[in-house]
Amino acid sequence: MATSLDINLLPAARYAGRDYPELLSLHAAEPPRRTARGREADRLILYLAVAGNAPLPPGKQDQVLADLSKLFFETPGSVTAAMRRVAEELNRLLLDRNLHLTSSSRQGIGLLTQAVLRGSQLYLAVSGPVNLFLVAADQIQHFYDPEMADHGLGQGRSTPIHFFQAGLQPNDTLIMAAQPAPGWSTETLTGLHGQGPESLRRR
Repeated sequence: MATSLDINLLPAARYAGRDYPELLSLHAAEPPRRTARGREADRLILYLAVAGNAPLPPGKQDQVLADLSKLFFETPGSVTAAMRRVAEELNRLLLDRNLHLTSSSRQGIGLLTQAVLRGSQLYLAVSGPVNLFLVAADQIQHFYDPEMADHGLGQGRSTPIHFFQAGLQPNDTLIMAAQPAPGWSTETLTGLHGQGPESLRRR
């Protein structure tokens, strides 16, 4: 029988000592009553940041993530195939929007993180220069693709995406950051494992 883990989400957007909750766009979903074949045991988390001078309005961004979540659960096949379809759809939406904004010299670049938990197996997909840190009892893993440094969604017809995979155990922490703090590293994040939610938030 597959291990079932509870997920606690702690959104945080902080700059110069001030919180900016309006900058966050996070969506989590469990399988709906009807799903495509292969999606029945998947739990999905989407985290989207839009860089550039044409961000999506907060309400619009939330609706886009809800639509992408629906698309994920409607896509049969492997986890990576469903994640790729989500990234491709968001790339299409942002590219069409950016093309319409060309005359005003405005552009919004999507930085998307997808996390899918199936039992204790964690599947990750990043589009853009996103940093992920998995804090486990025995090690801290840093997931980052340097080739994504100048690539986000909405810049061209091809969809940048990179996949990672890891095991997840109770009390592990996954940090997803479109713009991590300068001092974050596998060394400076040591000691986070097993801390409660409020202690993690303060840290």
